[in-house]
Amino acid sequence: VDTQLPYPKADYLELEDSLVKWLDSLGVLSANSSAIFPELLADLSDGTTLSRVIVRCFGSQLQGVSDRPRTRVVAKSNLHKIFAVLKARRDMSRRNISDSSLVRVLDGS
Repeated sequence: VDTQLPYPKADYLELEDSLVKWLDSLGVLSANSSAIFPELLADLSDGTTLSRVIVRCFGSQLQGVSDRPRTRVVAKSNLHKIFAVLKARRDMSRRNISDSSLVRVLDGS
């Protein structure tokens, strides 16, 4: 994954590990999710894990998000809905919730 983060490799690996541990502590990793970051990216890219994070952090269900997207079109639809919810929240920074960010997520870059 090309993240373009300005960190040394060791720090980058620590960030990955921290993210996996945080998701695990929230209880949002599905039974088929891996605790290995590269394998977790697939679960993040279809919107299912992100949807569970939003439910866990904000306490509200997301309408119309498929919990089992079978096609890339449905996965993209999930991500569009999630980004729309995040953009609408007044208590969220919009720094990384832009249309260009969404395109990078959808493209897997």
